Amino acid sequence: MLFALLPALAWAGLWLNKLVASGSTGMAVGAVLLTLMVRQRRGWDKVLQDARKSASSGPDRQSENHYNAARRGAERLVFTFSETVVAGLTLFAAGGFAFFLPFRFLAALIARGAPEGAGRPSGPFYAAATFFYTLTSLPAAALSALALAMSPLILPGSRAGAVRGLAAPVTGRLPLRLWPLAVVAEGLTLAFDSGPAIKKGDGAPRWIGPKDGRARLNAIDIAQAGRMVLVAEALILLIIMMATSFFLTGGL
Repeated sequence: MLFALLPALAWAGLWLNKLVASGSTGMAVGAVLLTLMVRQRRGWDKVLQDARKSASSGPDRQSENHYNAARRGAERLVFTFSETVVAGLTLFAAGGFAFFLPFRFLAALIARGAPEGAGRPSGPFYAAATFFYTLTSLPAAALSALALAMSPLILPGSRAGAVRGLAAPVTGRLPLRLWPLAVVAEGLTLAFDSGPAIKKGDGAPRWIGPKDGRARLNAIDIAQAGRMVLVAEALILLIIMMATSFFLTGGL
């Protein structure tokens, strides 16, 4: 079924590309569709919920639920940035909706099998989807991580050695999630769980981040991760503006 849906979505994307190229009306329709598909509102709403849960007072304030909510919030910030924004725009720049629509379908499928963490979804059902998802998202994974690695040069309270996150081993993991998350972990001295798909022999989770990384996150850590993401988004926007100016002026 996967091999039937991907070509169908690519064909629908080609039709949308022709619509966009047909004139100003088609271009406006394409802009609205793209905006709706790369918006971050839903992801940020969930992050705010996690932040409120983490910051709430009560007897469970220092419980594992408190720390897990904070980790989920920081993860969602990073994944929304790398998967929704950077991967979406990168693939759209490469092939328009013909590349963008199949990837969005693959991302939704992967999110169903691995809703949290950087581990790959387990089981033969997700094997083909994981392969195509990983293959098409590698450039976006590297670009997301590099943009986040440059954030500490601007953002106080973060470590400049965040680029070390790019050296995180990808075995059993999704690079589009792993590399950006590892960079944030290095930059803020945090530790993130790889997810239930990644386990050591003794059953303990395998962590992402430096050896001195702190796994007990709080609402302040969510805010700091959000600042890193916002700075990275500004850098991505600057790159897009520079590239657009380069092509509009006919290059060098």
